Amino acid sequence: MLKAILGTLCLPLAALAGAATLTIPSADGPLTIDGIINEEIWQRAAVLPVKPPEFGAPFPGAGEIRVILRGDYLCFSARIPETGRVVARSTGRDPVWWREDVVAFTVAFKAFSTTFTVTMNPLGAYSAGYAYRLAPMQAPEQSRPVLAQAMLGPDGWCAEAAIPLANIGAIGFIYAERIRAPRPDAPELRWNWPALN
Repeated sequence: MLKAILGTLCLPLAALAGAATLTIPSADGPLTIDGIINEEIWQRAAVLPVKPPEFGAPFPGAGEIRVILRGDYLCFSARIPETGRVVARSTGRDPVWWREDVVAFTVAFKAFSTTFTVTMNPLGAYSAGYAYRLAPMQAPEQSRPVLAQAMLGPDGWCAEAAIPLANIGAIGFIYAERIRAPRPDAPELRWNWPALN
């Protein structure tokens, strides 16, 4: 039932984006969560236009974030351009995050005001967990692990994440954010989808 609902997931964003909706496509085909975004399936994914699109020179562009439903997973990819060196210190699973370059994917969980977030950096470190806006509750047990990986390249970095549908709800809220850590010559920069009001 959950898979059928999420197969044609529409995201009502009336409060955030003036009644905009996004339909996330469902696709079959090979997909390896390895941080290399070269599978054909990503060409069919919905593009999340992160805002603001450009801060202007000398800063890098916002990049591109995509989302698609494949099997029992909601899959995200991010292609992040970088004009200089990346800032990344953390490694492994569930690190203590420093101020570093990250991309975060957030989806609504089944309970009211509860979200599930996957945060990743260019070195492949990631954390996945629930956040509560009201009183904390016991975290639900994850049915299957989240799959996440990142890959550094000459012009930036890429990230992929797959969240089991059983870990999220059919409420229809998705939020994506890219954070570029401050540099000696540049402030912290943030790009969001949907755009902040």
